[in-house]
Amino acid sequence: MLEELIRITSMEPYKSNGGMRVREISIRPWETPNAKFVFEVWTDEWKDDEHEMWEVTCADLAQTQGIPIGLIPRTQIKLYDDHPVLWDSDDEVYFTALSGTKDIPALMGELFIEHSKLCGNWLDFHRYYDGLPQTLETLRENQLAIPIRLKEMCFQVLERHGVQFRINTVEQHDNKYQALFFSNEAIWPDNENFSQSYIMANEFSARRLG
Repeated sequence: MLEELIRITSMEPYKSNGGMRVREISIRPWETPNAKFVFEVWTDEWKDDEHEMWEVTCADLAQTQGIPIGLIPRTQIKLYDDHPVLWDSDDEVYFTALSGTKDIPALMGELFIEHSKLCGNWLDFHRYYDGLPQTLETLRENQLAIPIRLKEMCFQVLERHGVQFRINTVEQHDNKYQALFFSNEAIWPDNENFSQSYIMANEFSARRLG
C-alpha cells in the first residue's frame, strides 16, 4: 500500500491542489514495528471527501530529519533504496595515509568540492576528514574510515596530490535501510541537502485508515 500513497502524491491533481500534514507520531524503540506516522492527505483542500488518513509504519527505525506538523504544500512521498543519506550505514573502508603532500589546503579544498558534488552535502564532510590535515602533516600512526561510496572519489583526490595510502580493510554492514522522503522537486532536488524531511528505516508499510 505504500506504493499507492507514493502514486497518489505523484498525480497531477495532488501536485496542483493537494497536500499533507502529520496527525500522529508514535515511536516505541522496543516494539516491532517501532514507529508509526499518521498523515492526512488531500487532493483538494476545500473538499472534505478528498481528505484521507494514512498510517505509515517503520520497522527498525534508524533516524528521522525534520518531520513538521505542517508540510510544504504538494509535498510528495518518495522512497529511495539508494540515496546519500543511506551511505553512512553502508560498508566502510579503513585506510592509512603513508605520505603527505606539499599543499594540504589545496588538497582539502578539492576534496571538499568533490565530496559536495558526489553526495550533495548529505554527508558531513568534517566528520570524515577533520583529522586528515594533521595526519598528512605528521604521518604518525593513523587509520581513517569513510563510507565505501566515497572511496573512489576520495582516493582519486589523494592520488592527484601525490598522497600514498594503504587500504587496511573493508568493514561490511548488513543494514539495508531505505529513505522515505517528503519531497518537493519544484523547490529543491532530492540529491541536494536543503534540510528536507525524511525517515530512514529498514522497512516501510502503509495502510489507508477508515
